[in-house]
Amino acid sequence: MPLNETLNARPVTLGELLSNGRRYAIPAFQRDYAWSEREWAELWDDLIILHERRAERVEHYLGAIVLQATGQESEQRIVDGQQRLVTLSVLALAVIAHVEQLAADGVEPEDNAERASLLRGRFINIRSAASLEYSPRLSLNEHDNAFYRAYLVRGRRPRWPRTLRQSERRLLEALDFFRARLAERFGGSRSGAEVAAFLSDVVAARVRFIQIDVEDDETAFTVFETLNARGVALGTGDLLKNFLFQTAAAGGQSDLEAARGLWARTVALVPMEQLPQMMFHRLAARVPGLRPKRVFSAVKQIVGEGDVFEFLQDMRETAEIYAALDDPLAAVWRDFEGARREIRHLRVIGIEQVRPLVLAALPRFAERRERWANLLRRLVALGVRWVVTEADMGMVERACQAAAIRVERGELKSPRAMVRALGEAHVDDAQFEFAFARLALSPQGPRKALVRYLLSELEVAYGGRPIGFERGDASIEHVLPQNPGEGFEAFSAAQHRDALDRLGNLTPLEGMLNRQLGSVAYEAKREIYAESGFAITRVITAPEWTPEALHARQEEMAAKALSIWSLGDAIEAR
Repeated sequence: MPLNETLNARPVTLGELLSNGRRYAIPAFQRDYAWSEREWAELWDDLIILHERRAERVEHYLGAIVLQATGQESEQRIVDGQQRLVTLSVLALAVIAHVEQLAADGVEPEDNAERASLLRGRFINIRSAASLEYSPRLSLNEHDNAFYRAYLVRGRRPRWPRTLRQSERRLLEALDFFRARLAERFGGSRSGAEVAAFLSDVVAARVRFIQIDVEDDETAFTVFETLNARGVALGTGDLLKNFLFQTAAAGGQSDLEAARGLWARTVALVPMEQLPQMMFHRLAARVPGLRPKRVFSAVKQIVGEGDVFEFLQDMRETAEIYAALDDPLAAVWRDFEGARREIRHLRVIGIEQVRPLVLAALPRFAERRERWANLLRRLVALGVRWVVTEADMGMVERACQAAAIRVERGELKSPRAMVRALGEAHVDDAQFEFAFARLALSPQGPRKALVRYLLSELEVAYGGRPIGFERGDASIEHVLPQNPGEGFEAFSAAQHRDALDRLGNLTPLEGMLNRQLGSVAYEAKREIYAESGFAITRVITAPEWTPEALHARQEEMAAKALSIWSLGDAIEAR
């Protein structure tokens, strides 16, 4: 069904939102209250501007609030916007407390008591037509709701504030923050009418939202993905967690607790903000053509057709490997000989598109662990080729997902077959050698680690050992310097700009030797290079450093790169 048939959007004021007879429920598993003084102060400043310009009828938009029917009469679930709505509710409670305090102090006691009661009925409580009882119109999540109702709504102070949970403490501190600001702003006038008008005629009438009503979870997820609402927004991971917990809770409290345990172990390995990406990379091997924005739909389908606990267990096991892909020293690689080196290289290259294939392949090599490092080595070689030739990474991602699906189905069993299945994503030797011979990368920018990796591997090809840049064994020297002096006259200004960060113009050099260089002429540099312990540096022996000499050196590097990052039989078997 088209999106415009499953949602309704319209502008509303805070007063309209809270005066429509509806209750609002924050899903039990949604995140706790998270705003702090920075957000409270920003909101307060905005409200004071509204108050000062009230004669101009200025309005202030607080973004979108996404609501979904719960199935219970006159109740809606808050999909996105809880932080703003809860904070405004706390502000209303602060105003009510301020007016009640005036009444207690003997300032127009009857009028202020009635004002407080009217404000409470309009902004905080809702009365049941059946029981005639009052209860808060806003229900917070499972962690915060009891504290909100027992203390804030009832105007009580906890006896032992230090024992409060972090979100409970934030709620109490928010109330205290707004009470203090109200006292500063309105304390001098001692007028209950003025502070009540601030809430009723300014905040409620001039603060606006875009209210978006959605019919189902999938529409809510789609809307969330396209919103850029103000505040600590509900994350994609939260939406997925809510769905999984609600599904598990259908089996009772024990099932819910089991689901929470599996989820807790998962997020202990992979942070919440990374979980949707992890799920995408894992599910891409199960759902053909999966896109990141369809992860929620894929999870619903898989869980609906299977078992929520089987899914959560798979995610927990996936999280262990996913986290280890960013940590070459992770214990999981201890039993996979050679894997740590290749994991380190994959991190440096930064090719996340291979992760669906990697996650699908690892279980297949549980009994043949030497094959795991073999696959990683081939993916590293492909990754370098993709980076050097600036390959279409969208095409690479599609190829990796298609291969991952075939691995998941058991159609591909060997590293060679898996890499061969990437098909059009291969970069042939001629392409790679040509691009490598012209490669330019800044050794100081975000690709610094990649430059170091390439030079270290080339050093081995020249007969040396891997270079420990991170240990301070070497720095990267520009043969043609930033500010060239004697011996570099062959380079025009344009050629200098083109040549400066060419790989052939870069070389590793010991710190002690590098300090001797200063701005010396090329001839003196060449003599210092001859003293280096790095084979790739000692071979810089051209009589003059010219564009031709630089290019010749880089072509030699490119020829060696073919053997370093070779695909061998994987390409030959295509």
